[in-house]
Amino acid sequence: MDRDEFYVGYHDDAPAGFARRTRWVVGVVAAAAACVATAGALLQGPFAAKTFEFGVEREFVGWARLEPVPRLVVAAPGGDPGASTLLSFPLTRAGTKFGARDLIGAHDGSFVRLRGWLLYRDGTAMIDVVPGTVHGAGAGPTLPEEPVVELGDHTLVGQIVDSKCYFGVMNPDTGTVHRACAVRCISSGTPPVLVVRDGDGRERHLLLVGRDGRSIHREILDVVAEPVEVTGAVSRIGALTVLRADPEDIRRLPRVAGRAPDR
Repeated sequence: MDRDEFYVGYHDDAPAGFARRTRWVVGVVAAAAACVATAGALLQGPFAAKTFEFGVEREFVGWARLEPVPRLVVAAPGGDPGASTLLSFPLTRAGTKFGARDLIGAHDGSFVRLRGWLLYRDGTAMIDVVPGTVHGAGAGPTLPEEPVVELGDHTLVGQIVDSKCYFGVMNPDTGTVHRACAVRCISSGTPPVLVVRDGDGRERHLLLVGRDGRSIHREILDVVAEPVEVTGAVSRIGALTVLRADPEDIRRLPRVAGRAPDR
């Protein structure tokens, strides 16, 4: 700055030298900030392809089931309600982080009509049930026996996430950045899911329940959004894959330096 330049804050114009240097500094800082933001966006990578039909209220008719997670079992489109071609939609409560157990508890095994918002990802769909819309739909057809395929005991490595955010509601939906939200959702009744990768690197997800097939929530909060190893029995109920494991059979793994622990 010129020795004769003296900046007075209440004057409209700054001295020429002072103004020129200030513009240069501001320009450099703005360019650096833009570079950092761009690099962060590129390192983040694309979000998963999923859909949440927020506010689009649809009607669903099927059988309410509480175990292994609250869900609605429906006949496949065009299928015979008495046949074995069934779809199973895990349920949560619309507009909140809570599960849907209290919404369908009185209707377990019954034919019901309900309204909700659909969310789906990688071939798995859930229904965000609108409170007050679950009603008996008359005698209806008898609930067909759901095909269950036992796949044996396995030890799997992955991350426990909350199904509602993971299947459609939130981005990002895994990792420590989402941990607080996942803990709150799971503790409030949202079904937990173990996300793993198969031998081809494809992402797979398994609904996580206790060894006895009942829901688990608060027992696993300290390992949510952490790299874990889980040993349990895997089965397929229709299109849903379920992992039955005791909380003590879930072991936290050390984080790998420089690598995201999500998967």
